[in-house]
Amino acid sequence: MHLRKIPWMLLKPLLRQKRGRRSPRRVSLWKEKMIKIRSILWTENKVCEMAETEGQVITCRAAVAWEAKKPLKIEMIQVAPPEAGEVRIRLYATGVCHTDAYTLDGHDPEGIFPSVLGHEGAGIVESVGEGVTSVQRGDHVIPLYIPQCGECKFCQSSKTNLCGKIRATQGKGLMPNGTSRLSCNGETLFHFMGCSTFSEYTVVAEISVCKIAVEAPLDKVCLLGCGISTGYGAALNTAQVEPGSTVGIWGLGTVGLAVAMGARKAGAKRIIGIDVNPDKFEVAQKFGCTEFLNPKDFPGRDIQDVAVEMTDGGFDYTFECIGNVQTMRAALESCHKGWGTSVIIGVAAAGQEISTRPFQLVTGRVWKGSAFGGWKSRDSVPKLVDEYLAAKLMVDEFATHSMPLDKINHGFDLMHAGKSQNLCDVMPAKSSRASGDVPSHDCVLKLLMAGDSGVGKSSLVYRFIDNTFTPTFVSTVGVDFKIKNVSVKQRKVRLQIWDTAGQERYQSITPAYYRSANGVVIVFDLTNVDSFSHVTRWMQLIQKHCDDDVEVFLVGNKCDQENRKVRRVDAENWARKNRIHYLEVSAKTGENVCDTFLWLSECALSAQAKRLENERAALLTGNETKKLSAKNRRQESTCYSALCYI
Repeated sequence: MHLRKIPWMLLKPLLRQKRGRRSPRRVSLWKEKMIKIRSILWTENKVCEMAETEGQVITCRAAVAWEAKKPLKIEMIQVAPPEAGEVRIRLYATGVCHTDAYTLDGHDPEGIFPSVLGHEGAGIVESVGEGVTSVQRGDHVIPLYIPQCGECKFCQSSKTNLCGKIRATQGKGLMPNGTSRLSCNGETLFHFMGCSTFSEYTVVAEISVCKIAVEAPLDKVCLLGCGISTGYGAALNTAQVEPGSTVGIWGLGTVGLAVAMGARKAGAKRIIGIDVNPDKFEVAQKFGCTEFLNPKDFPGRDIQDVAVEMTDGGFDYTFECIGNVQTMRAALESCHKGWGTSVIIGVAAAGQEISTRPFQLVTGRVWKGSAFGGWKSRDSVPKLVDEYLAAKLMVDEFATHSMPLDKINHGFDLMHAGKSQNLCDVMPAKSSRASGDVPSHDCVLKLLMAGDSGVGKSSLVYRFIDNTFTPTFVSTVGVDFKIKNVSVKQRKVRLQIWDTAGQERYQSITPAYYRSANGVVIVFDLTNVDSFSHVTRWMQLIQKHCDDDVEVFLVGNKCDQENRKVRRVDAENWARKNRIHYLEVSAKTGENVCDTFLWLSECALSAQAKRLENERAALLTGNETKKLSAKNRRQESTCYSALCYI
């Protein structure tokens, strides 16, 4: 029987029975397979829910753009079932990109309203239409704004990554058959770039979606749907930067930093970032920039003259990542005579035209454009996800903010203020089912379980979720997921509990899961001194990978046992030294378990509200220095990504 058809509660004892008398190598292979199995388990819960909605109209939340230059409005919209060649996706996260703002601000000549914007998303297939074979219900996927049919003359050519199959209808905000799957109270809503990810559910063409590794965190890899892939590929594919070359990058947002990352991978010797915001320079070094230019430091001089002077004749490669026709010209004219190549990535406002002296081109400079980094979308994005999982591609570092869908306008405010790059989490409501239902929660909190293997993390989670106790568990490999709706401060809160592996060998896996956590529980075993001595290591990981305002609780499990080895006073002193709360619990009896999770949720909710209030105040006063911590100030000033949980 296929793994997906085996109930997990029946599968666990089976796996336990088969572990006996295995060689170390076989045990290692078994654990590696468990990484994927554990990820599938979380998906299985979702697939069961999705079976209830297949073939029905789904009512869910979405951020609707009713007209240009107006804030998005959270509405309950209707998402029709997929038709032939289409896929309906339950989205879990979406990036807030400058292209979305470009359209919302009325600069896009193809901008159509009312519509559901968004094109950097990730989710799970809920259902498929007739004839769909490349994905099935339960697959983890990323929507693609550049499709890949594999049949048209563009797809057949190695010279481009464009696809002409559905260009006409996609540009009109419609599905391939010329109709829309989205509506609100009977009024048709248009699709956006073939994706529409500012919604809990969306429908896309089969050729506009790719299947990715199930173990990839959706709230991270969604960013590969546009900005990161675009800049990274522009350096590697479009320009084909050569080792030892000199590179100039105009604009150090998500795309510009991704260009720097690609240029570094290609072996460029000098990577010079050009931006009017000096706060971006320090961060840009992490992505590969070696030097920086601020046009404001050279009043009365053209930046191209400065660049040519400092590079002994000009850059080998330049990249324009802003979308300004003046900087496009400056980037070209900063190229070296005879061989310099300038790549335009930024999209200028409607009606804008570029110009330069013909002599610039006659003397050997090349001017070219790049869309989605030149990647053949369906073939390449899964490989980029695999690169990320293998720690060969930076993704987490691009996200500066995380917020629920109902705060998405705040994400746009941060972007316009130059303080965010692109990330908005879109965790779907459990009750987004058949037409007429309403969401069952007001907000989402991500809680992380940390601590050594065997201290009882999974037992505590199960005690809290369904009030049961299992004395033995198969060791968690990678991460396991549980969800519970609770009431905190008269608010309906959905808790996402991430139960991470405690084994030393999986420490390289868990850091990706610390990001965006609202609260962390460090668990140790009161009967095991070693597990307590290791809490310092876990705290260091939290301080390295989590946000400054994350709430951390130290929890001693097995307080019901008489043979305790860790004194309460020692644990309390350690917690006091690290300025966190300490509690003692028992997964076996249930003592203090619920209180711990609810108290942590209350603290995390307060911290979240305070952070949003400070950010809003900083935007209004322009005085973020007094409002935000040093780390958050640094992140806000770098103009990265605002992530929305759907």
